[in-house]
Amino acid sequence: MFRIRRIAALLTSVLMFAFISGCSPSANSGGSSARPDISQMSEKDRWLGKFSETVTVKLAVPTNAATEFPPGDSYSENVWTRAWLEELNIKMESLWEAVDAGGDYETKLNLSIASDDLPDIINFKTFSQFDKLLKAGKLEDLTWHYENFASDALKTNISLAGDAIEWGKTSEGNLMGIPQKGVNYQNTRMIFIREDWLAESGLPDPKTMEDVIAIAKAFKDKDPANRLGLPFFKTVIDDGMCDIRGIANAFGAYPRAWFDDGTGALQYGTIQPEMKTAIQVYADLYAQGYIDPAFASLDGGAVGEQLTSNKIGVIIGNSWLPGWPLNTLYDTDDVNWKVFPLLPSSTLTKPFKAQTDAATGQLLGVRKGYAHPEALLKILNFSIAMTDDPETAQPLKFHSDPAFPDYGYHMYNPIYVYWSDPMINFDTQVHVTDAIDKKDLSYLKTPHDQTQYNNTIKWFEALEAGSKPTGADWAAWISWYGEGSAFAQFNYYFANDLYFTSALTGLETDTMVKQWGNLKTIEEQYITEIVSGTRPVSDFDEFVATWKSLGGDDIIKEVNEWYKSK
Repeated sequence: MFRIRRIAALLTSVLMFAFISGCSPSANSGGSSARPDISQMSEKDRWLGKFSETVTVKLAVPTNAATEFPPGDSYSENVWTRAWLEELNIKMESLWEAVDAGGDYETKLNLSIASDDLPDIINFKTFSQFDKLLKAGKLEDLTWHYENFASDALKTNISLAGDAIEWGKTSEGNLMGIPQKGVNYQNTRMIFIREDWLAESGLPDPKTMEDVIAIAKAFKDKDPANRLGLPFFKTVIDDGMCDIRGIANAFGAYPRAWFDDGTGALQYGTIQPEMKTAIQVYADLYAQGYIDPAFASLDGGAVGEQLTSNKIGVIIGNSWLPGWPLNTLYDTDDVNWKVFPLLPSSTLTKPFKAQTDAATGQLLGVRKGYAHPEALLKILNFSIAMTDDPETAQPLKFHSDPAFPDYGYHMYNPIYVYWSDPMINFDTQVHVTDAIDKKDLSYLKTPHDQTQYNNTIKWFEALEAGSKPTGADWAAWISWYGEGSAFAQFNYYFANDLYFTSALTGLETDTMVKQWGNLKTIEEQYITEIVSGTRPVSDFDEFVATWKSLGGDDIIKEVNEWYKSK
């Protein structure tokens, strides 16, 4: 029953993305590449069969600067690209690479679009990029290819994200892009607190956000010369390491998200009075010496160094923190962290909700004129078959191998596939815990369960052998095992109906395309200046007025016109 409720929540939380409007007939129906003869092909041949001759696919690859490769490997030469060639006869060529974080990839793709130097398969980071090429008639119609070459597993997983498949369709129903992912329930903040420092402080586990703040203060007060209070850095609004979102949610604010105000109208979260309260909290902490004075110049790497040098004891961030950098601190200093769900402020008078990342409208498309659009579907099918299918998956080869904890093979895929069962990690947490507690491997239902069990059991095996587990063992244990694990917090959010997802999923209005980047910069500048004391908190009202006058009011109007049409 719990799983049924969660799937229902998943399906109903995603508002249908607006059909692409204003497309000229030529943009929708221009000539397509020749369709292969499928009359003699079995389903297996269509889904995972090799091309009779080598097919080259040129890709632009979004990269992660923190990814570590085995010697000699790269994004263009790794376990995935070798398997594409061996199993599908698809040869990958890298047109270019750019770091995904910080918008570098998005910027470079904009230049490729402007110069008409396009990859064969295009990984769009914004809907406006996709829409621009669609209206210019430069994308292949994938309707027939999706119907005939997408595997049942791929179609099923996409269907679990509600109306995601509609995002890439024209008003006539032509499928021009394949959605990359739905709502990201794993980008919801949680609280990590150093267990040793908490015991040392004599304070109890937190029950409210005020308790969390008091604990952070107590940690610094114990050693003011060497410790910090709460970490904060230059990406103030939207980064899973230590942004403002967690505390904002505690006070009922939802930065960079849209919500129905109860009258049938959508409002923008960053400009609401509750956001002013959250900024005030950080401004007070800064003034009292509990925020690093240099926060506006710090990035994630710098905060990671502060964590691993024993300067920070409380961090509000995402579930990936145990995998880096908290695992490093376990390796060096045996530091364990306690994990708590996001907690409300004691002053909150409305229902508490923890904010997720809404579906972004990111799509995969195929360049008009590329001879083999079905190659995209085969690559996606193959990714699912190698990581999720109980009969064909090879998770030690394609996901992660406990013997080589530095390498996350799934991250090397040049077309990273988000389309697994959207609940797979949350179910895996339950299954791994049951398998360990009950010493019964029948609780492991999927290859993913088995992979994470293999990672987690190494913690218990090391303890039983009287040896110290590694940081990787600790990260697996704190991520997957028991009610105190990171992924258990997501199950807690689901069980208690605590998720909040933006009502705007992927849509970019005309004014957004022109002004959104500038408005985001204004948000970050005002928050940074108010927190650092160069502006008074009262200037939040000036920020709201500025934001509205520079396009915000037009965006609110356009968004609500879309919302009412739904």
